[in-house]
Amino acid sequence: MEEKGRSRKRQRQPEKWIVNECKKKRNSGKAYVSRHTKKEVPAHTIGDPCTCRLKCFEKLGMDVIEQIFCNFWDIGDYNVQNSYLLKLLSWGDCKVTKFMSRPSRKLRTIHYLVLVNGEKKTICRKAFFSVNGITEKRVRSVLGKQSITATTQLDCRGKDIRNKISSERKALVKQHIESLGTVSSHYSRAKSPFRKYLAPASSVKGAFHAYVEWLKEKYSNEVPVKEDYYRRVFVNKYNIVIEPPSVDDCNICAKLNIKIKELKKTDPDPSRIMIDIHAVFYSILFCFVLFYCVMLRVF
Repeated sequence: MEEKGRSRKRQRQPEKWIVNECKKKRNSGKAYVSRHTKKEVPAHTIGDPCTCRLKCFEKLGMDVIEQIFCNFWDIGDYNVQNSYLLKLLSWGDCKVTKFMSRPSRKLRTIHYLVLVNGEKKTICRKAFFSVNGITEKRVRSVLGKQSITATTQLDCRGKDIRNKISSERKALVKQHIESLGTVSSHYSRAKSPFRKYLAPASSVKGAFHAYVEWLKEKYSNEVPVKEDYYRRVFVNKYNIVIEPPSVDDCNICAKLNIKIKELKKTDPDPSRIMIDIHAVFYSILFCFVLFYCVMLRVF
């Protein structure tokens, strides 16, 4: 019953959400409109050249700088970009020169590198920020996430997994839904071959309560999921409808249902209603038999 694109409701498309589109543009260095301030954030660009004695921009050349900048932002993944930056940052001891009258307060310093044709070249701090189109805050964030094994931690923003449902509990939910007694339509099967129907008196809430009882009997050590999750799986993963289509009722059944409703309004006594139902049924059966006999005599 569970097939891709065969659910009752339209499937979610997270890649088209505004928040994900903004995130993708932000990680690619493109301009986007902030969801919170509703203002346009400009795209990242190459920064101003440095004025150090190393002359980093002249040593690299604008063609190489543009290629480094484009390759960095074409990655489009925040974690991969952090790993790339971490490889180009190295700690080193401060140089002590003869012009220093006292030891430096800094015990270690950061060396900034760029990779050109497989060769690492040292550049200054400002040139490193300008070439990659980043700020000092990004570099400090990368260094702050560095572990003792020189690896960077993954970005955990928006990834709270404290209430995450285990795969075993998810499988039990699907197992119960697939065990429900469903039938296909008689007359609309060609139009919707994947749609299944439950009994008319059923409901999603009733199916959830049955799931809780079923879990207590067979898997007493498992904790049932909440009704919201059960309903979301029932509706989004399966093409199951509660009420059968009206086209499945034949003309005789429709007439009987109308007669029953009329009898219920006029006489609420159930015994009288059953007697009248039997009378209607036998009258219809007599009409069929009489019609059959007439047809035999004619032909």
